Amino acid sequence: SMQKLVKSCEGIDMVCDLILDPVNSSSLVDSIIAFHDFHEVDKKPMFFGIGNVIELMDTDSVGANAVLAGIAMELGASILFTPEESGKTHGSVRELAIASKMMFLAKNRQSIPKDLGVDLLVFKDKKKRFDLKQEDNVPIVKQDAPIKFVRDKAGSFKIRVEHAISVKDSYIVATHFKKTKPTISFEGKTASEIYEEIIEKGLVTRLDHAAYLGKELEKAEIAMLTGKEYVQDFDLFKDPEEFIKQN
Repeated sequence: SMQKLVKSCEGIDMVCDLILDPVNSSSLVDSIIAFHDFHEVDKKPMFFGIGNVIELMDTDSVGANAVLAGIAMELGASILFTPEESGKTHGSVRELAIASKMMFLAKNRQSIPKDLGVDLLVFKDKKKRFDLKQEDNVPIVKQDAPIKFVRDKAGSFKIRVEHAISVKDSYIVATHFKKTKPTISFEGKTASEIYEEIIEKGLVTRLDHAAYLGKELEKAEIAMLTGKEYVQDFDLFKDPEEFIKQN
């Protein structure tokens, strides 16, 4: 048992590395109880391997990391660990750092982890604005049919995102093609700095093409910031209603 190992290492500074089991492998709940029971009898620092749970569950990491950081705080764990092994857990170190601050503040304020001045709200907001409304007495126009596609005589673009370990080192690339031949590539951190350069060089001549470029470059920027995989002409996010139907 862990207690026997601790006793055999008396006089040595140590961190106790109990196993946090993934959901439905052995038992996540039983392993959490084991952490609790150990901490009741021994106050040595505990290592909490959150990556064991997050890496082996197909869900966005941000909320799961926050909940597990809260559990770690209640258990008295000292070190939270995650390896960021897969794309779905990219950014988990940052998420756990923020979650740890939240739990530290909540514990010291003796409050729930809400309204702390720091949060992990990435894809949703706490409140929705209702002060923006439709202007009165103006016509409302809805599309009847898509605009017919006409190729821009100035050429076309292939857009991609170069993901790095951190967002600050990631960037967007838009490569211009004349017929099938690449002529120039634009790199940048934001959609606007790329499409402004494209406009400056006269490589877009149609309004519908300019609108398309703006839309795709903005999608690429969102993908870069969130860690989503960007594929040109495909949606970044699924329609929530369709997602529920498909699953």
